[in-house]
Amino acid sequence: MYNYLNLSKIPYFEEYHDSIDDKPLDADLSNVLDSLTGVVSRRYIEGYVRYLISKKVKFTYVISDLDNFKQINDNYGHSLGDIVLKTISSSLIQYVGDKGVVGRYGGDEFVMLLNGNYEYDDIHEFINGMYYNNTVYRRYCGLGSVCPFVTSTIGSVKFPDDGENYEELFINMDKALYRGKMKGRNCFIIFNKEQHGDIDISRMKKRSMYEMITTISGMLRENINPDDRINDSLNYIEKAIRVDEAVLIDNDYYCEKLGIKFPEEIFDNFDSNGMTSCTDRVELEGNSKVFKFLEQNRILSFMLVKVMYAKNELYGYLFVLSRTTQHIWQDEELALTYYLSELIGIVNKHNSKKFKFTR
Repeated sequence: MYNYLNLSKIPYFEEYHDSIDDKPLDADLSNVLDSLTGVVSRRYIEGYVRYLISKKVKFTYVISDLDNFKQINDNYGHSLGDIVLKTISSSLIQYVGDKGVVGRYGGDEFVMLLNGNYEYDDIHEFINGMYYNNTVYRRYCGLGSVCPFVTSTIGSVKFPDDGENYEELFINMDKALYRGKMKGRNCFIIFNKEQHGDIDISRMKKRSMYEMITTISGMLRENINPDDRINDSLNYIEKAIRVDEAVLIDNDYYCEKLGIKFPEEIFDNFDSNGMTSCTDRVELEGNSKVFKFLEQNRILSFMLVKVMYAKNELYGYLFVLSRTTQHIWQDEELALTYYLSELIGIVNKHNSKKFKFTR
């Protein structure tokens, strides 16, 4: 956690603490630091950003949102969740060092303020370094044998390039963060006005599970042949959950669309709903045949679900894949894919002209 010596080097905390709390900055930092993690509290980190903007000082602002942190709390309890937050915050303080300051924005969100005029390559190298060699993210973190794998989605902006005031800067940082979430999480986005400036977060968030389910249902009710209906729905799910491909595999484990036969071992670990998923093929290194297959075919993450009617008629499999992103599958993405597999089974059962697993 931060101490007096750390923060007293920064003029803002020495100069402005007195005007905010009516007392000088001293060894008692309880009003400045987040009580759980020991990083700068939201009140003070926001104040520091506004201070630098008022002084026209160039800086880079980075936000980090832990992926699926709610699941850690739900599965392991809030006590372990607190341990994860403390461990990550300590790692961030160490990683950032004298380059800037770490703050907690709220919940599982941390922010980093980097002093100076960083170029794109410098920011890229800095953020990328958090993901490797157990530095901050993509590592197991917890207590004893209970250590969930922790990843994060990150967005960053520069002042004054990406915003002339706090509000504009934060909106653009949020756009970069949201773009990373849409890519599948566990990645980072450096804001670029041409690429991300037109992102409408409010509109994208309004696309509900209800809308996606009714859209897919409508496609499969269209009065066209089954093959076209299925292909339309597969095209839709690729865009809806932002994956590279959604394809069908036949009962002989062959996918005509990809032109490959899958190893039987990949079909060994279905849950009770006939579904399995993988965020990173490295998880399957213990199964050398499956891992080699995924590596050769450039498949980084996937979902695999049985296409059935009732419990005894297996028609094939629905395979959803990402080649470039370690896609952390969300509950709504799993639910939507499962729902589509169920509908495909029903369509196939009730049509005299069965569709072919050729997509």
